[in-house]
Amino acid sequence: HVITHNMGAIRFYKGHAFALARRLANFYVLPPENCPETGRVRYDALLFVRRTGRGDDGDKPPPVRRARAAASPLALLSHAWDAVWRLCAAALAESRRRLTLLQPAVHAAAHSEDRKL
Repeated sequence: HVITHNMGAIRFYKGHAFALARRLANFYVLPPENCPETGRVRYDALLFVRRTGRGDDGDKPPPVRRARAAASPLALLSHAWDAVWRLCAAALAESRRRLTLLQPAVHAAAHSEDRKL
């Protein structure tokens, strides 16, 4: 993989029969002093692959296996929020279920106290 603004490396890969397989969003995080663009620290990467044949008999090269994209910080936050939401919803549902089970016993106990008076 190569950072998107490294034109020399991109020309090298393309010149040596590598093909662009995937763009990896926000793959690189650079220190602010090394960034080519002011105020930006995250940069995409380009993943290059080179297919090779299985022999001289004209077989097709194996298919390119796509790498899994790195999750962006926003995607990670969204996933975490979804997990917290599901956990809270499950806890609320369980509380309601238990309350429903206890209500007849509480009601009966309240009426038995009324009878004693």
